[in-house]
Order: sequence, then C-alpha cells, then structure tokens
Amino acid sequence: MFAVAVITLLVGIFAGLSRLQITVPDISLQFAAFHGPLLISGFFGVVISLERAVAVKTATAYAAPVLNAVGTLLLLLFGIVAGAQLLAIAAATVLTVVSLQLLRKVKADFTVILAGSAACWSIGGMVWWFTNDTARATLLWFAFLIITIAGERLELTRLLGTPQHAKRWCHAIVVTIMIGALGYALVLPGAGTLFSVGLTLLAAWLIRYDLARHNMRQTGMTRYIAACLLSGYGWLGLAGVLGLLGAFVPGSPLRDSALHALGLGFVMAMVFGHALIIFPAIARIKVAYHAAFYIPLALLHGSLALRVAGKVLDITPLQQFGAVANALTFIFFAVVMVWGVRKGRNLSRRPATHG
Repeated sequence: MFAVAVITLLVGIFAGLSRLQITVPDISLQFAAFHGPLLISGFFGVVISLERAVAVKTATAYAAPVLNAVGTLLLLLFGIVAGAQLLAIAAATVLTVVSLQLLRKVKADFTVILAGSAACWSIGGMVWWFTNDTARATLLWFAFLIITIAGERLELTRLLGTPQHAKRWCHAIVVTIMIGALGYALVLPGAGTLFSVGLTLLAAWLIRYDLARHNMRQTGMTRYIAACLLSGYGWLGLAGVLGLLGAFVPGSPLRDSALHALGLGFVMAMVFGHALIIFPAIARIKVAYHAAFYIPLALLHGSLALRVAGKVLDITPLQQFGAVANALTFIFFAVVMVWGVRKGRNLSRRPATHG
C-alpha cells in the first residue's frame, strides 16, 4: 500500500506540473484533471488511513487503505474513474466507522474531531461521485486533512493543560471549517469566506496553544518538528487571508496560491515534521534525525514562496520555476529520509555500552 501511495504522489505531482505547461512524462498528462484527487484522496487517504490502522490494529481498519489503494490503481492503470470514486467513498466510510469505534473507546474532543475529519473525506468523495466536479469537493478534501491535523495537535496540547475556553474555541473553529467546506460543495453563497475565517482562526489558535512554540526552545528533532509546525501554521494563515480576499470564488486568480499554501505550505510541512515519527511507526524502520532535514524544509517554503509570487505577480516562468523546485524538494526530502534510515540502522547495529 505504501508503494501505491508513493506512485500516486509522483503521478499527482507530474499531473500538477503539466497544468502549468511544464514538460512531464506523457503518461502523466492524462491525469492532469485528477491532480487534486490523486494527491489528497489518493495519497493522503492511503497514508492517513494506514496510520490510523497501525494505531488501532484491527482488520477492519486496514480495509480503508486497501480499498483506497485498489481504487487509485483502477484509475492509474485502467482509467476507471467510477471505480476510483466508489472505492474512495468506501475507504473513507470505513475510516469514519473506525474513528467512531475509537470514539466509543476514548471519549475525548480530539477523537470527535478525527471522526469529523474522516466524514469530510467521505462526503467529499460523494460530491465527486455525484457531480464529477473535483473543484466542488476540494474544500471538503482539504477539511479532511486540516481537521485531522487539528485533532492530532489538540490531543498533544493535553500535555500543556489547555484551558477549557481554548478547547471550546477549537471546537467552534473546526465546525466553522466543516460547515464552510460543505456549503462550498453545495454552492452556497459565502461558504468560501466562512471556510477562510475558519482557516485564519485555526492558524492563530495553533500558534497560540500548540506545543510547537514551547518546543522551539528544545534541541534536535523536537525543535525541527516545531519549526515545521510553526512554518506550516504561517501558510495556513496566509491561505485563510487569501480566501478572505476571494481566493475560493470560482475563477479567482488567487485560488491556485491559496490551495497550494494549504497543500504544500501547511500540509506538506506537517508531513516533513511528522515523517520522522509516522514512517518508523508504519514501516517499522528507525529513522535517525540530522540537521540536514532543515534543508528540504527551507527549500519547500522558499520554492512555494516563488510559486505564489509568480502567480500573484503574473510572472509565469517564476511560477513554473517554483513549481519544479517544489517537486525536486520532495525528491531531496526522500534522499535525506533514506540517509536517515541508513544512519538509524548503523546506530541500531552498534553494541550497547554499559557502565
């Protein structure tokens, strides 16, 4: 399943580059219209549901990443869109059921939010199935990612003794994002603005209450993860501001910048930060931290800034350069990860010292 996720990520990236008139392998051109579904529902759907299955350890939970991976393969190998849509809905529904089972065992605010995020993925899949319009499903898919991250960060803030009023604010913000995303799918006026208000408030909430600010005073991997989180929160806030300026109105010239601020700036920064924890949990492989992990993080944000600037200033070559640099950043991050795995193996082979 992890291999399918990686292939989906690569095809999705090439499909995105082709939309900017950048030369890519011919096989990717036919998937240009599926850039969003491949990366959000295909790649992140498999990764998040697989992560949840590893944590829950039930056969039912593993059905979600399997169904999603099979559906993605139907699209990539045979071009069967309906099969991919239906299996994505099935996978998301399984993840929702598993999340509700987790909620029955652990009655906490973060488990409620995680169940809500899975429901957003499922509803987004249904919107795609009924309308064949990926644009109308996009905010629900992003809500799936954003709310999942919010739920996981809320869980960790328990270590700080987060005040009750802050938790209530978090709940209200999550509900705002969900209603905005659902309203956008239903083409309700003002829904994109409501979604943007939620994004802006969530960025402020995370900067104020998340562990990341405290962990910046630490060293090593803890500080690196905090840097990923805080930089990602900045992009989340920018996406919200762009949304308030009309980015989510169909045809807006700011739409590309807002969506990639969310997908690359916020979500991928979270991936870069949590990969050192999630990958060992899924693959059972130790990854050693090194300061070199800061290089792809800096490249991610720098190249995204160039891409956004190119789009806003209407300088196409700058936007294309930023997009290509974004893609190369993922390859560089993979190289650093492989290096970390090799270093982790070497550390594991060292004889233990006693004394």
